[in-house]
Amino acid sequence: MLVVDDDAGRRSRLSDWVAQSGLSPVEVDGRVGEVLELLDLGPEEATHPYHLASSVQRLVALGSVLAMRPPILILDEPSTGQDDPTVRRVLSV
Repeated sequence: MLVVDDDAGRRSRLSDWVAQSGLSPVEVDGRVGEVLELLDLGPEEATHPYHLASSVQRLVALGSVLAMRPPILILDEPSTGQDDPTVRRVLSV
């Protein structure tokens, strides 16, 4: 069972999900760093997702999936409710 820590930031939340896959801590940290950079989520990585705008929360959710490196990724309306810069970030993935 995943325990939610209200003080955990984006990096920590992404790490929690990826760590459940059984990867080593070094691999988890590497993948999370890649996703934070890819989606430009690094500037406030210590901010808990609940304190973020809904558009950024969606990026964190997308990042948690991308960090798992799925062979296929199917998104259902990933740009709904997103502003233009965020839509460009999502489409660049």
